[in-house]
Amino acid sequence: MSDFKNGVYKLLYIYVDNEYFPIGCLTSNSFSEQSDMLETTTRQNAGGWKTSIPTNQSYSISFSGLITTSENGNNLSYRDIQALKRNKTQFYWKTNSEVSGYFDFGRGYITSLSSNAEIDSFIDFSAEIIGYGEVITQEEDQSALNYTLNVTI
Repeated sequence: MSDFKNGVYKLLYIYVDNEYFPIGCLTSNSFSEQSDMLETTTRQNAGGWKTSIPTNQSYSISFSGLITTSENGNNLSYRDIQALKRNKTQFYWKTNSEVSGYFDFGRGYITSLSSNAEIDSFIDFSAEIIGYGEVITQEEDQSALNYTLNVTI
């Protein structure tokens, strides 16, 4: 489907200074959800098939981008992300999808950050957000653009 080509319709934003900012020069972002499973198999289970049920859930967001030399204040730079990581700051995040009209948001921490500098190449970086609490999905509307969770950080 051409509507989802190049991932330009799903951007990652981080809430800083009372506003959501996109990550500057973002080249990719991926969202992954996991569930811990509790084994429920008993000796009486016919045929010896393993059974389990989901318990705790978690998620992570991996993203990468290019490091820019100028900061225009309209997006988050590598240094902004580095400060969140080094200061162990919990923050709100949001991904929007212009195509579907829905977005996900939640809270998390930057748990890993790395950069790579090769000769004759742009300097790039990658990072990971580990979620804190639940992910909420909401239909995008005018008021949702600046929506934050009703939780004190």
